[in-house]
Order: sequence, then structure tokens, then C-alpha cells
Amino acid sequence: MLIAVSTNIIFIVVNTICVILGKYSVQNKKNESYSIANINLAELLASMSLGHIISSATVLGLKSLNLIQ
Repeated sequence: MLIAVSTNIIFIVVNTICVILGKYSVQNKKNESYSIANINLAELLASMSLGHIISSATVLGLKSLNLIQ
């Protein structure tokens, strides 16, 4: 069964979830000058890195199961 889901959509959804989880789970709350939407640069980079790893694994798994093209 092929589902018309683009890999871009998977990356956007998973990275958004990881950034939201990272915003509330990272305990290091120092005031930095680099702050976007109340999340500092270190939290953002860590969350996006984890999101890319999970997204890549998800896309590879779904492609190996022939669920996406």
C-alpha cells in the first residue's frame, strides 16, 4: 500500500515534534543572547539534530517497507 507522503513532510513533522519536546525537556536554562521563541541556540541545535536522526530512520524504514516511494 503506497501512501502519498513526501519525505519533506515527514522531516517537518518529526523535527517540529523534537523541537517542542526539546524546549520543555532540556534542563539547562541559561540566559543567552541567541534566543528564538524562548528556546536558546543550544537547545534548538540539539533538538534539530535529534529530529534529523529520527526522521532519516523513519524515512529509511518506510521506504524499506515500500510504504512510501
